[in-house]
Amino acid sequence: MDQLYFHLIVNHLPIIGTLLGILVLIYAILVKSVHTEIAAYFLFIICSLGAAAAYLTGEGAEDAVEGLQGITESVIERHEDFSVYALIALILLGVASIAGIIAAQRKLRWSKMISSAILAISIIGFGLMGWTGYLGGQIRHTEINSPIESTQAHGQQAHEDEAVAETEVKLNNGEKWQADITTNQGINDLIALINSSENEKVSRLKATLMGRVNQIIKECTMPPKADKQLHNYLLPLIDKINGLEKEPSDSQDHNKQQEILSYLKTYGDYFK
Repeated sequence: MDQLYFHLIVNHLPIIGTLLGILVLIYAILVKSVHTEIAAYFLFIICSLGAAAAYLTGEGAEDAVEGLQGITESVIERHEDFSVYALIALILLGVASIAGIIAAQRKLRWSKMISSAILAISIIGFGLMGWTGYLGGQIRHTEINSPIESTQAHGQQAHEDEAVAETEVKLNNGEKWQADITTNQGINDLIALINSSENEKVSRLKATLMGRVNQIIKECTMPPKADKQLHNYLLPLIDKINGLEKEPSDSQDHNKQQEILSYLKTYGDYFK
């Protein structure tokens, strides 16, 4: 199991577990049950470990989704930044719970004060973890689908409804199609990505390229006829990008990248 899927699974533990621990601790305080109180503390400790595991696998999850459709750096950064506060709160909760277990077992006179403090910390921690989870939910995990499926599922209605029976790119009565600024910049970005990919892993390069292609489709404002020709141009490009990880050797990977680069340079033959 890679870090992405482990992160998606384990990040629910500190949220749900902390809420459950709060309810158990409140019940323990009301009925004055030391054993139930200790059970709540153990639950908080488990949640603390779960929060640490979710945080440590976050970096790997970020690497897996960067550059994909619908994923922006700002969304990831908000989730990542807030997760630090949530982690600190849960670690503090875990440490306090250990102290609570010791105080409860030894029946120290200030154990009630500790339980009240732990309850307050747990409520704050639950709020922070809940908001961190909400921010994480803003990240669309489209890496579960293949890039071509993500592209076909794009919300641009014009791209979804157009027939693609005729996929050959054609000129506009012998003239180049007028492209918008964002599309031209997107193609230039793809060329720059290929040129700077010498030491980059093929899987990561593929994800980055596909993410930029999806962004081009999303931000396209070209008229319908020009947009249709852009769509026809991008379909072979998507196929070539998808073929990257199918290559069995580094030399063939390089050849495939050069093939993509050569194809990108034909963009100026049809668009201006």
